[in-house]
Amino acid sequence: MQGPSSEVFTAFRNLLALDAKGRLTLEGVRTVVIPAAVLVNIEQAARQILGRGWSSIPYLAGETNGREIASIVRGRMGPDAPPEALLRVIADRTELRGLGRVDVSNVDVALGCGVLTMDASPLAESPARGEAYCYLSAGLWAGVISILAGRNVDAKETECRAAGAPRCTFAFEPTPL
Repeated sequence: MQGPSSEVFTAFRNLLALDAKGRLTLEGVRTVVIPAAVLVNIEQAARQILGRGWSSIPYLAGETNGREIASIVRGRMGPDAPPEALLRVIADRTELRGLGRVDVSNVDVALGCGVLTMDASPLAESPARGEAYCYLSAGLWAGVISILAGRNVDAKETECRAAGAPRCTFAFEPTPL
């Protein structure tokens, strides 16, 4: 597979701004560039401190961010933009942010269900092998699809690179009433 072209990196660079105080923004949103290991270490610390219930924290944080991202993109593209186009833009921007290649071709946004894959989620680089680990990503995509579908959607990671799968796979369905 061929990597991103220089045009992709030029487009990405054009989305960045650094102000006089050293604050970095990406598409107008305050951004911090950190190694992926920082996210993994935060999740591991939460797991050690909180035990079994730790996974709700990154899931809910991701869901909140996903809802915010989808709302921002919808505002920029306009209320008449097709939800599938919005999802594709969000997936493309997610890739630009270093969260890995995202395949949204099996997501039915109108129904709020389907399957999404990520080829290189940094959260799957956890040394805690043997289980699904990408709760932040699951929440992020649940939040995005909830906004685009106009209904609450739940996501569950069904396969994870941390458990030896070739990619992380997330299944979506509307939240039961």
